[in-house]
Amino acid sequence: WAQTKDGFIDYRRELNDQKKALQISNEASQKLVHQWRSEEQAIVVGTNTALLDNPQLTVRMINGKNPLRIAIDRSLRIPKHYHLLDKSTPTLILTEKEMESEINLEYVQVDFNIPIVPQLLHELHKRNIRSLLVEGGERLLSGFIQGGFWDEANVFISTNKIEDGVRAPILIEQPISTEDVSGDQLLKYRNL
Repeated sequence: WAQTKDGFIDYRRELNDQKKALQISNEASQKLVHQWRSEEQAIVVGTNTALLDNPQLTVRMINGKNPLRIAIDRSLRIPKHYHLLDKSTPTLILTEKEMESEINLEYVQVDFNIPIVPQLLHELHKRNIRSLLVEGGERLLSGFIQGGFWDEANVFISTNKIEDGVRAPILIEQPISTEDVSGDQLLKYRNL
């Protein structure tokens, strides 16, 4: 994820806000993220990120293969005209609803009364998908972190501050390396 110097990953936004997502990382960092996307088998976001940002979750800033796009959308709130439902590249939607799958748009029914991350990982294991990039918001990221369901975290820290917003997840581990990416600081963590 990317966070401001004072520890926020976005402004506080509501679904009907006209506020766009906070652009935290610089272009060099964004290009690196697209490189990482091209190297992973799948990428996931939660419902709020899908609704607020309308992300494409594709590789665009470099040449490379798109990962399987995954969205967690309990009650199918993502509008049909959003990028994730455009069928341009294989996409998986985890939902509690029973839905007919289409070409490049598959729905998988899961139980939202129990933790979702283990169910997602089980579904990926069944499909022989061994790598997943989590680009969700605070709640989804924290679900992976608190459950210990992560191998590495790459955190960009910019020089800007916003003083209030959505707090970045907290890692208790110390970074194994730090790197300057055109002014952004990139901290790399490992879950040992």
